[in-house]
This record gives sequence, structure tokens and C-alpha cells, in this order.
Amino acid sequence: MARRIGTVGGFTAWRLTWLLGALAGVWGLLASTRLIRGEEETGRRELLLGGALTRSSLLKADLTALSLPFATCFLCFGGALALAGIPVRGALVTAAGILAPAVMFGAAGALTSQLFADRRHALGWGSALLGASFLIRVAADGAHTLGWLRWASPLGWIENLQPFSGPRIVAFVPMVLAAAAAITGSFGALQRRDFATGLLTTNERGNPDSVLLNGVTGLEVKSERAAVLGWSIGVGAFAFVFGLLSNGVAKFMRSQTQLRELLHHLGLRNFDRPQDFLGLMFTFFALPIAIYAVTQVSAAREEEATGRLEILIARPVGRRQWLLSRCAVAAAGGVAVVLVPALAAWLGAALQHAGVPFGSMLVAALNCLPPAMLFFGIAVLCFGVAPRLTAGVALGSVVAAYLLELVGAIVNTPSWVLDLSPFHHLAPAPAAPVNFAAAVVMAALGLAMTAAGVMQLARRDLVGA
Repeated sequence: MARRIGTVGGFTAWRLTWLLGALAGVWGLLASTRLIRGEEETGRRELLLGGALTRSSLLKADLTALSLPFATCFLCFGGALALAGIPVRGALVTAAGILAPAVMFGAAGALTSQLFADRRHALGWGSALLGASFLIRVAADGAHTLGWLRWASPLGWIENLQPFSGPRIVAFVPMVLAAAAAITGSFGALQRRDFATGLLTTNERGNPDSVLLNGVTGLEVKSERAAVLGWSIGVGAFAFVFGLLSNGVAKFMRSQTQLRELLHHLGLRNFDRPQDFLGLMFTFFALPIAIYAVTQVSAAREEEATGRLEILIARPVGRRQWLLSRCAVAAAGGVAVVLVPALAAWLGAALQHAGVPFGSMLVAALNCLPPAMLFFGIAVLCFGVAPRLTAGVALGSVVAAYLLELVGAIVNTPSWVLDLSPFHHLAPAPAAPVNFAAAVVMAALGLAMTAAGVMQLARRDLVGA
């Protein structure tokens, strides 16, 4: 498939769409299940239904509310790319490709929120759909003979847009049909179920005698292990595909003078070996790894907002002990989310006889940890000082810093502005030496802010939603 990555626009679309599109799908799914099923599960929606509002009108309002940030992000992405000198049509198609998964999987989340009586199952089945879409695209990208599979995956449809090699506007058709079908199904299912129930029933039995329930740390491990597994599999699958492609990309790069000059302009001077390509790809993984870290703090805030923390600390568990346990579990999970992609990339490269040393992949993976530690510290500090702002500050800081690095490198932003982004100090090891000075500073700042946030939690009152 011709992506024209030798041009600024084609390279930008290739660099942005595959990762930000998948993350947009996760965002849409999380937002829709939280707003629709989460509000009903907590009982707050029942208060609204006590007035003149109907369930259908509330669902319409929810979907409208979800569409506003999606549309805003589309305009911001498209405008930023156009201002960077990229052709307007290609910029808008690229932005639409990035945000389309948010719309599609947001609609899917609205449907699963009607099918299941709790957010956990609604989110789980929506995530399974997202994961299946991703695996189908992985299969399509892994073999030329399976390229047709892109038309069977929502994440493949956005790749078929090809914004800078003659845009395939027809690829928008299945996106619109899928979102419309999910929304129509949501309204139909809403009319057929009672409040606080779902059309489908689940029958599960927990294990109250689990050894993980013998302490606060075990409880946190039990509650977060599914999240760690999901993030590890998701990032690891991407890494495995890049490992499969690394040898072919390295051979291709040796014959592409124009693309090598473009990468040199972006600060990438060595790109001849498979591990050099993988080092660049791992700088992309710094974003989901940082997002994983800050979502752990957002989950801690949710425990406080919903009142679960108040019940827990009524027992002989101090606030500091609880938050330190959460931080320790998050740190262990972060290491897993980093090491699994390292192993997956090495395995994919080994299957293609690329000769990539595992040590190189380990360095590339561990290189992603310092920015995650910094953003984790920011999130914990915000949780301790201004808990209601935790989710917005945590995720907002990560996304803003990453966009500054992505767009700033394209539009020749002054170096002092780029230095404000922690991602700018992330070298594509092993293609370039690890920036140890920046890594130490980011890690130290992250640890200091984490400690300050833990101390501040012990000094303030618990704050509800």
C-alpha cells in the first residue's frame, strides 16, 4: 500500500494515525461506558429520571456530549497539521482518521452499556471488540497476501484512507455505517430493558478466599491485574508487528535518500539497522506507557470519589499505606508493560532473522520509563493537592506534551519550547545514545512529586465526586 512516507505529510500521517487512532478508540470506549453505564450504575442517572427527562433523551444528550470533544479534537488536529504546511485536504483526512475510532468505539460502548448491567462488562466486551479489530489489522499488515483484511477491521479502515496518496473517501462509508448501527442498536436495546439492568445477564462467582485479599497490596494487585494484562498485550502486539517489519524496513531505508533526509531533519541520523527502526518505534510506546501510569492514579481517585476508599481506611489501613501500595503496584505493572513489548519486538525480529539483540530491545524499553515516572509523579501530586482535577491534569499533561513533540518537530518550533516536553528528551535508543542526564532528572522529579502527593493525601480530607 502506497503511503508516501517519503513526504512530510505522508510521514506525519503514518507516524500519527496508527497509534493515536488506537488510543482514540480506547478514549471513546472509556468515555462512553463511563458516561452512560457508569452514571446509571452509581445511581446518579436515577435522580435525573425523576424529573421530566426520559431515558431516550438522556442517551441523546450523552451522545451529543461525547461528540463535542471528538469534534474539537478533529478541528485542533486538522488545523495544527494545516498550519504546519501540510495540504489542507490531507490534514483534514488525517485528523478524521485519527478521531474516527473514537466515534466508532464510543458508539460501540453506548451499545454494550445497554447490553450489560455494569460498566465492567460493558467496557470488557467493548475492549474485546477493539482488540479483535487490532489483531485483524496486525494480520493484514504482517503479510501482503492478507492486505484485504484491512476492510474487515475498523482500525484497518482508517489506514485505507491513504490521505496523501489519493484519499480513499470510500473508506469513510463503513465507519459511518458501523457507528450508525451501534447507535441505533443502543436506542433499541434501551427500550427493551429496565433501569439498572441489561439485556444480557452474566453469572460470575468470585473467590472470597483468594490469597490476594489478605492485605491492601494484594487487594490492589487483584483489582489492577486485568489492566496490566490488557496494556501489556496491547503494546506488546504492536511491538511484535514492528519486530516482524524491522528487517524489511531497514533494507527499504537504505535505498530511500529523501526519507533518510527527512528523518535526519527530525534528529534521526542512524537508521540502517533493524534495531534502529525498533528504537524509533519504542519512542512511540512512551505515550501509552505514560498513559497507563497516569490512569493508575485516576483509578485511585475514582476509589476516593465513589466512597470505596472511605470504607477501606475505616479498617487499620492508613492513607499513606494505601497510596504507597497503589504506587508500588502501578510501578510493578509499569515494568511489565515495558518488558513485554521488549520481548515481543525481539521475538518478532528473531522470526525474520533480523539479528536484533535482546539487550538492545531491553534498553529501548527501559528508556520509556523516565517520562512515565515524571507524569505519574505529576498525577500523584495533583491527587494529593487538587483531587478533583486529577484525571484532567494527568491525561492532559501527557497528551499536550506528546502533541508538542510531534507537531513541534514538523513546524520547526523553537528548541526551548520543545524542551518543555519530556518526550523531546527521549532518544530513540539504540539508534541514538540514551539521554541519561534527562532520564535521571525526570525520574528524580517523578519520585519527588510522588512523595509530596503521598504526604499531602495524609493532610487533607477525603473529597467526593
